[in-house]
Amino acid sequence: MDLTQKFKEIEKSSSKMALKINGTLLNIHGIGAERIQMVKSTVYDQIDIEQGSTLKEGVSKSTRAERIKTETVRTFPRNGNSNLVIPLGGDRGYFKGALQASLVRYGTKEMQDKSSPVYGLRRKVEQSVFIQPTLIEAGDKVSNPLDTPAKFLIQRAGMMPEYYDYINSVPFEVNLFVESDIGEEIILNLLAFTERLGIGPKRRGQIRIERIEKL
Repeated sequence: MDLTQKFKEIEKSSSKMALKINGTLLNIHGIGAERIQMVKSTVYDQIDIEQGSTLKEGVSKSTRAERIKTETVRTFPRNGNSNLVIPLGGDRGYFKGALQASLVRYGTKEMQDKSSPVYGLRRKVEQSVFIQPTLIEAGDKVSNPLDTPAKFLIQRAGMMPEYYDYINSVPFEVNLFVESDIGEEIILNLLAFTERLGIGPKRRGQIRIERIEKL
């Protein structure tokens, strides 16, 4: 006996809430892949000044030169269509991470109070909120020139540079499914808070939600 059709019907009706969310991701930095690139950087050296000489007003006591060096650049993976992909959905994606971070909107005591409408909310978001698809396509090119990725200085043994490709903006559409008794207003409050959070490497990116529909 083929139970596929019955399974599909149960699958479709099992979610207590299903939302289609459209919006835009802003300033997303690459992660999940690397590339090697010759990168230009500006190097400053002190000027040797003869004894008794003076510098004109507004002239720095340094010179600058361009240096070209081979660097590892963190970038975006590509799918079978050679498009860049961003891990927005899924259990480890940016959207689920932002929802979990948005729980700060509700205090720990409130979420532990059995009389509160947000009692157990942290566990419910972690275990019963699902976002599809896992990856979204972002076209086939990054926004930065390949030889000018974003640069950040990281404290290690001294200040070390890290380089990232980035995408200025990319539209997205995801479906959000809630399999527990989280109220609609609570979900909308959490979604609203995600717009205030940074996402992705260095938390430089942002989520902008433009439309929410019930499925």
